[in-house]
Amino acid sequence: MEREPADPRLERTRTFVGALEKLAKTADLYGGAGSMVERAAEEALRLARAVVPEGSDLELRVLPYEFKLGDDSVYENRDSQRSLAFCLYRDGVRKLSFHSGISAGELLALVKILRTDFRSLPEENVVTLIWARNFSGLSYYAIEDFFEGEEAFAD
Repeated sequence: MEREPADPRLERTRTFVGALEKLAKTADLYGGAGSMVERAAEEALRLARAVVPEGSDLELRVLPYEFKLGDDSVYENRDSQRSLAFCLYRDGVRKLSFHSGISAGELLALVKILRTDFRSLPEENVVTLIWARNFSGLSYYAIEDFFEGEEAFAD
């Protein structure tokens, strides 16, 4: 039985999101700085450029434990302490878009935000920190309140 050829953009997106998760783990391990973190950020950027060519965007739907590109899952992690998707979803983010001009610094800043311990910052959450950072290579859509996003659980 022949396997259908994989959609190259779908595979590149999975690889990029995997590199983001690796960047988050590397930043955790090395305190968010140093040559290993810089290398992981540069690798994530290289892969981002492969999936987000100049003048285009990559829009991911954010579900409780996964990211989807269209109807296809490109990331899944059911560990609520480590899942990039869960960190975003918990605070109301439902779409995350990467733009062609994103930088390695912005990718690192994003994963640092997702790894923030908000118990020590009761007035902050992922959305407020992303908004405050004013990313040029990243945008998001967040719901205002829980009831607005109930349909997201239908997936």
